[in-house]
Amino acid sequence: MNVRGKKRLPTVIVIVFAMTGLYACKSSSEKDKVATDTFLNDVKDTASTVSAANHPPPQPAEGEQNVHPVILTATVSVKDVEFASAITNNALNKVNTGKMALEKSTNKRVKDFASMLVNDHTKLADELNRIAKDKKITLPALSGMAEMRQADRLAIKQGSDFDKAYMDAMILDEKRAFDICENGSKTCKDRLLKAFAAKSIPVLKMHLDSAQTVRSSLQ
Repeated sequence: MNVRGKKRLPTVIVIVFAMTGLYACKSSSEKDKVATDTFLNDVKDTASTVSAANHPPPQPAEGEQNVHPVILTATVSVKDVEFASAITNNALNKVNTGKMALEKSTNKRVKDFASMLVNDHTKLADELNRIAKDKKITLPALSGMAEMRQADRLAIKQGSDFDKAYMDAMILDEKRAFDICENGSKTCKDRLLKAFAAKSIPVLKMHLDSAQTVRSSLQ
């Protein structure tokens, strides 16, 4: 090796050591930075947890829900609500079975009676629904189980058997409606419901008399 090569060797070694030192410093610096960031993040997480524990999010008030349903509370007595519900249930049954009679019966008197019941009880139900809406009363939308079973029994009958069974059922139903309204006209506390009950009595009495007359004509 010549003299010039010998002189260059120490210089190369110095440069290599210098670069190694810089890399080591850089690596150490990056490790320190990662450690510092991790420490700071841990501090932030701990602070957030403590803050959440000391200051929990506001909870709904007692009886309050995240989704607020609309609940209508009747402005009349429980007895008045029961009256309105009973008459509505009765009317729904009259309309449903009346429509059935219009389809199944071939007897003109039976069909005329059924048509009268559908029209009159639809009007009574509509008037009662207007009162109920004003009084925040929720009325039944479907007939009760007993009325549904009655409709099922009528549905399997045909011809004169249907006519007789239908008229027998309507005599009982009209008498029931008459009794409900007669009692309601005396006991209802709400002025509008009391007036509705009293006004319905003559209509229901006429229905009952007609039902008995039509039934008597069937052999």
